[in-house]
Amino acid sequence: MPVRQGQLVQNRHYTNYPRELSVVAGCLCSAIIMHMNATENGGRWFALPLVVLPLLYVVVVVLTAIVSLWMPGGAFYRIIGINPVLGAFMMVNDNAAVIVGGFLVSGLPWWYLVGRIGWESRNGRISRWSSGLGALLTIYTCVLSTAVSIGVLKNDRREGAMNDAAIVQYSLVALLCFGALVCRSMH
Repeated sequence: MPVRQGQLVQNRHYTNYPRELSVVAGCLCSAIIMHMNATENGGRWFALPLVVLPLLYVVVVVLTAIVSLWMPGGAFYRIIGINPVLGAFMMVNDNAAVIVGGFLVSGLPWWYLVGRIGWESRNGRISRWSSGLGALLTIYTCVLSTAVSIGVLKNDRREGAMNDAAIVQYSLVALLCFGALVCRSMH
């Protein structure tokens, strides 16, 4: 039986998903560490431009968790565009703490990597080839995030679920994608 928006899924036990999520997060963190080792020794890990996208991502996730407390069925579906990998996980799990953890574990490294590649490209620390691949990654991330978010936004408008919290959520998602493009275009 399909689950509709606003309907709570009955509690089920899926023991493999937290383990699979930790494997994905481990792979992403390993990729970031390998990328960091490939940069010059003078590179900094947490310069302000490098943490803007991840901090904005955390704000979006925390705001969504707060909004989900008062919304039947939660509001996480509105921000699935900024972390589409988590969509399949959300279909089988309704625990808000696990969903927030999944968003943070899998999304923070991703948005850090997008910002880091843009920053390294801007400073000329990576080759043109790597910069071009980073540009494709950024464009892919923004196009996918925008396409998924627009679909959800249209559904919310059609169902009359557009309230102030939804507008803030969609605005922050748009700001996150815009920030990734700005980070890229500074080069």
